[in-house]
Amino acid sequence: MRAISVVTAGACAVFVACSGTSDPAAPGAPASISFAVPTATVALRGDITLAPIVRDGAGLTIVNLTGVTWESSNPQRASVDVQGVVRGVELGGPVTIRARLGTLEGSAQVTVVPAEVRITPAVTALGVGTTVQLELAAFDALDTPIAVEAVAWTSNTPSVTTIDPVTGFLTAIAPGTSTIRATTELFYADVGIFVGVPQAIDGEYVSTNTPNLDARMTVFLGRITRFTADFRPYPECQFEFSATPNLVVSGATFNFQLSNWTSTVSGTFVSDEAVVGGVGAIPASLLSPGCLLRYGLANVGNLSTRNVVGPSFALYKP
Repeated sequence: MRAISVVTAGACAVFVACSGTSDPAAPGAPASISFAVPTATVALRGDITLAPIVRDGAGLTIVNLTGVTWESSNPQRASVDVQGVVRGVELGGPVTIRARLGTLEGSAQVTVVPAEVRITPAVTALGVGTTVQLELAAFDALDTPIAVEAVAWTSNTPSVTTIDPVTGFLTAIAPGTSTIRATTELFYADVGIFVGVPQAIDGEYVSTNTPNLDARMTVFLGRITRFTADFRPYPECQFEFSATPNLVVSGATFNFQLSNWTSTVSGTFVSDEAVVGGVGAIPASLLSPGCLLRYGLANVGNLSTRNVVGPSFALYKP
C-alpha cells in the first residue's frame, strides 16, 4: 500500500476576495484551487514552499486563507508540512503534493534532485592528444556527496573529443570545441571543452615596474583564460579587476570585457614574451565617496556620463 501523509493547517476556511480592491463584507466562495507552477524540483535534504491559488466562481483570487490541508503521495521521498513546505527526502519522483480545501483539490508534481551536479575535474581546455578521466559528482542541500550510479557519457563532437560511454575516459582528438554530457536516470551535467595546440604565447604574464598595479594574465593553448589586476591609484581608491574570457587570440591584438566591471581590457602581444595594454574607462558612478573626492568628482552632477581613466599595463613572462 502506498503511504500517504496528511497534515492540516486548520479546521475552517477564512477568505477575502480581491481584485485590485477587496470587498471583505461579501467575499466569493472558493471554487477552485491550483498552483501557478504545477511541476517543481526540490533538492535532496532541501525544501521549497508551495503556494496554492484559490479563486472564487468569478475567478478572483482569495487571500488570507486558512483551512488548507496537505498530503504527499510518497512522504518517504518528498514530505510536506502544514505550511506547504516540501522537503526532499530521497532522490526520485515525481511525487504528487496535494492541497485540499473542503471538497476542492489542487496538486503539483515534485521531483527530488541533487542540489548541485558537476563534472570533475573542472577541465575546460585540453591539448590535442591529451586524455583525462572524468567523473560525475552530485551533492545534496547540505553539500554532502551523493552516490552516483549508472552514468552514460557522450560527446556531441566525436571528431574533436571521444569519451568512453561507460567509464568517462576522454581523449582530445583535434582542435575545436565539444560538449561532454554525463547522464543518469534523474539528472545530467554538461561541460564545454576547448581542444587546441600549444602556442608560443602560452604562459603566465605578470606586471613589472608598474606603480600601484599588480596585474596577471594566463594564456593557454592560444587562449586568454584569466586576467586579474589590483589597481590602487590612491589610498581611498582600490579597483580589483577580473575576467575569465577564454578568448582565442587571433593575430596580435585582443579585447574583452571584465567580469566584475563594465570596463574592457585591450592589448597587444608585442612578442611571445610581452604584452602591453590597458583597462578602459571606469564609470565614475561605481566609485566610492572617498574615491570620487580624490578624483575631484564628489560635487559633480550626472556621474553616469563621467569616467575615470583605467590603468595601463606591461606584462611579461617571468
